[in-house]
Amino acid sequence: MTGALRRGLLSGKRRLRNAKRHDERPSAPARTLQQVAARLKAGPASGLRPLWPQLEQHLARTGTPDVVVLLLGGQEAATAATWGTRLPDTRVHAFVRKPVDDDSSAALPANVTVHVARRLADRLAVLSVIDRPELFIDASRVTNDTQSSLRHLFFFLRDGGTYLIAKLSRVEPADPDPGARRTIARILQRVAVVRTMTAEARPLGKTVDGPLVDAVAAMDLGDGHVWLRKQGEQLLKLREWEVDEVLTARHGTTWGRVLEETPSSTFTALGEVHAHGEGPIASGRRTFELPAMRLRAYDRPTVSSRQVATYGDYVLPDTWRHPNQGTLHHRCLVYDTAYMAEYRAERRPTTRRELDGSFYYFDTELPDHFGHITTDVLGRYWGWVEAVRQRPGVRPLLSVLTGRTGMTPFQRAIFTALGVDPDAAEYIQPDEAVVVQELLAATPAFENPYYVHPLMADVWRTLGENLPDRPPPVASARIFVSRRRTGKRECTNTEEVEAYFEAAGFAIVYPEDYAYPDQRALFAQADVIAGFGGSGMFSMMFAPHARVVIIAGNSYRAANEELIAAANGNEIHYFWGRSLVQNDTERYSATAFRSDFTFDLAAYDAELRAVLRR
Repeated sequence: MTGALRRGLLSGKRRLRNAKRHDERPSAPARTLQQVAARLKAGPASGLRPLWPQLEQHLARTGTPDVVVLLLGGQEAATAATWGTRLPDTRVHAFVRKPVDDDSSAALPANVTVHVARRLADRLAVLSVIDRPELFIDASRVTNDTQSSLRHLFFFLRDGGTYLIAKLSRVEPADPDPGARRTIARILQRVAVVRTMTAEARPLGKTVDGPLVDAVAAMDLGDGHVWLRKQGEQLLKLREWEVDEVLTARHGTTWGRVLEETPSSTFTALGEVHAHGEGPIASGRRTFELPAMRLRAYDRPTVSSRQVATYGDYVLPDTWRHPNQGTLHHRCLVYDTAYMAEYRAERRPTTRRELDGSFYYFDTELPDHFGHITTDVLGRYWGWVEAVRQRPGVRPLLSVLTGRTGMTPFQRAIFTALGVDPDAAEYIQPDEAVVVQELLAATPAFENPYYVHPLMADVWRTLGENLPDRPPPVASARIFVSRRRTGKRECTNTEEVEAYFEAAGFAIVYPEDYAYPDQRALFAQADVIAGFGGSGMFSMMFAPHARVVIIAGNSYRAANEELIAAANGNEIHYFWGRSLVQNDTERYSATAFRSDFTFDLAAYDAELRAVLRR
């Protein structure tokens, strides 16, 4: 989330304390909103007066809500006071654009909290630390802010909650944003159209406002206003930098604690990159911004298959492969907004169990995947060492794929070499949610393509030293790591490239043909390691002395090899071929990333010879 959201957290704690004061006072006799407004001399009450009867009918039908959120204009203290007086057992949060004067603030009921929240980020800061509302009323002017609020804040409602946009009648001539109402109208039109379709007829894939449309259970369009009823339980995404403050603001100390922390820092690569041709990785030594490294202990979180960890209605940062970034995606979750997610229907757990004891989170979004286990999972090993010190008897926790009963042989070899007993592991089955008594989880030290922590060099050294010592399956100081046909990132002239390197004295190898200890021996013996970019190259981690040559298409934006070289000190050369699908923007394109490429040997011959002859 934005810096403004983070800055709002501390004030959010104070607002929560104020909002809960009503629990200590007796309930007042019920009056209608109209009667309360008249008694308080609330004036126009934010233009809601025409809707008082409908709002009373809504309250009579749904019962007294626990939480109501009002999005108002100006000061509007009188409107907030009206709601707080009418619903003395409800926590009322009012978003206003200008500070409320001292007299008006002092007159507010104890169950009302007024937040000066001019921007969407300010409202998100509050909503992230309060209980989910059953009723959200947008009584502000219709501007682009209205559509932003609908698109983002609607998802904060509880399942079955109601969202009222109170001002849709017309756009004033002086309105600075006359297109806003029409935009809201288009959103509502999509809701109306899609709701009439069968599930089979609905658009497939990503559509504009698709998650919002799917979350609307019912819509009632009135004269200048619209009622929307929400369905489903969406979860708030948390990043590494905000999780501790958000959970503490909402739950106090009951969520858990930080067991170990090292401050953020910078790290300049020990190995130098030499780029040949135009590609996403440039020459030089990158300086990485390293996040604070934290080991946390969560009390009774819920985990499900493929690295989904939640606490209440939050998605914990330990779910994400890139928990320090602003955009968070996961294969098991629908990307509703930048802030909200929900389970995909086919990934929603169907069973639930409790798990006693302390467990360390070694899970991955892609169980059994060699590349992700040797980067994402190894990147969290540092926390295991501290977890064992503080929690003797802690056990590893990870997912198992359908049909499997335990780890793959290579993962078992890795865990054994690092002192993590595979036989002590607890496995999350594909269909279950597991409530863990205590879950220990660590900030990753390796986050492709963003950073690598220098401590990873020690992890790789420890791993290599403790794998069984075997002779290399192919004896050669110069190896070329090739790729078999997989349907993605294939070099269209692979045979030509292999022949070129073979003529230069390289043994052509396929690391996946060998057991993991043999792969270590294969790479550790080499003085020069060349090959096609990808997970086959990752065992270069066992050869910090080697010169490395990567051949890849220029749409290949992964930087795993660069990160390994940065921590280990390898001299690394990138030779960029041309991907068949170009990625000409800053945004990630899966199609471009996976596309095949052609490598022009003739164009690079002189540069290759200069690198290889040394």
